[in-house]
Amino acid sequence: ISVLVIDVVTGLYAHQAAATALYRQATRGGGRHVTVSLMDAIGAVQAGKMIEHHLEGEHGQPGGVPVATFETADGYLTINARRDPHWVALCRVLGLPELAGDPRFATGAARLTHEAVLMPLLRERVKAWPMRELEAALKAADVLHAPVNDYRRYWDDAHVAATGAV
Repeated sequence: ISVLVIDVVTGLYAHQAAATALYRQATRGGGRHVTVSLMDAIGAVQAGKMIEHHLEGEHGQPGGVPVATFETADGYLTINARRDPHWVALCRVLGLPELAGDPRFATGAARLTHEAVLMPLLRERVKAWPMRELEAALKAADVLHAPVNDYRRYWDDAHVAATGAV
C-alpha cells in the first residue's frame, strides 16, 4: 500500500502513552517511563484478525457476503450488504431482484456457502456503474458503502473540506 502503517500506528500509540503519562503527572505528580514498540503496536492493530485466526484457524470464514471492494466503471467502492435487508436493497439497486429470492443467496449463511457463484455476478454488474452514481443509489437504499479514494478524490471530498482535514 506504499504507506508505512506500522510507523504511523506506533506514533499514535506513543502519543496516547505520552498524553496519559503527562496527565498522570499533572494530576498526581511523578514521572512515568513510556515504552512503545513497533511490533506491539502493529500487533494491537491486528488483534481482531489474530483472535479470528486463533478461533477459526488459518482458513477462517469471511464475516459475510457480500462484503468486498468492487471495481466500478471509474473507481472502486466498498460494499457491505451481509445483512439480509441490505442484501435485498443491493439487489434492487443493481437491478438483480431475482438474486434476493434465489435460495442460494436468501440468507447470510447461504450467501457464504455460494460466495464463489455470487461474487462474479455482483462484480460484473457493479463494474458497469459509474462510482458516484452507484454511491448515490446505495445511499438512497441505505446500503453500507464507501468510496476507495485516491488522494485527489480524498482532497476534493466534501466532508474532508468541511472538516478541514487537509
